[in-house]
Amino acid sequence: MEKISISPDWVFSPQPMYIIGTKNEDGTPNFCIITWLGFSFDNGPHLMMTVGGSKLTKTNILRENKFSANMITEDNLWLADYFGNTNGEDGEKKAVSYGYQWGKVVDVPVIDECHWSIRPAIYAPYNYFSIGNKLGEMGEWQKHFDI
Repeated sequence: MEKISISPDWVFSPQPMYIIGTKNEDGTPNFCIITWLGFSFDNGPHLMMTVGGSKLTKTNILRENKFSANMITEDNLWLADYFGNTNGEDGEKKAVSYGYQWGKVVDVPVIDECHWSIRPAIYAPYNYFSIGNKLGEMGEWQKHFDI
């Protein structure tokens, strides 16, 4: 495959997606889609994310110091797309039907339609993709080189 050059852009690489759930000031749920998310395990597990611009989600996180991260999979992709293309600052997102419950450990909304690891969907510049076949297991590198 030939390499290509592209101009710098905010949406450079394929990324997993999450629906972030927060509690609004009036106690109603708010959901948005975030792709700039990573994990760290220094002195315990940590979730790191970037929420750019003016978003109700960011306001809620800064006020409440808590949120849920719901993995986006093939079967809830279009619900996530709805959350990502509507603005919570314009009011509660009620145009489509979805279920949620309040977390048992942390008081944040959790989407009923989200699963932890069933067929994750990936965002790559302005498109969605599913993950294909398993390529192998960690530590199998020697099987793939003539050593």
